[in-house]
Amino acid sequence: MDVPPDGRSWDPLALITLAVIAALLLGGWWLFPKLYHAVAYRDCVASGRTDCLRLEMPAR
Repeated sequence: MDVPPDGRSWDPLALITLAVIAALLLGGWWLFPKLYHAVAYRDCVASGRTDCLRLEMPAR
């Protein structure tokens, strides 16, 4: 492998780190709404309501 004159070479660790950070951000973006709805459901049940689940009926 040829090393440039300044002694630096391409480091794959930087690309791997960027991929891991991107995966964590995308995972959080996907998971946050699910956690939000779960917490909202628990809050609804804890308040004593009985109509907490919203049943979506298919359009005819």
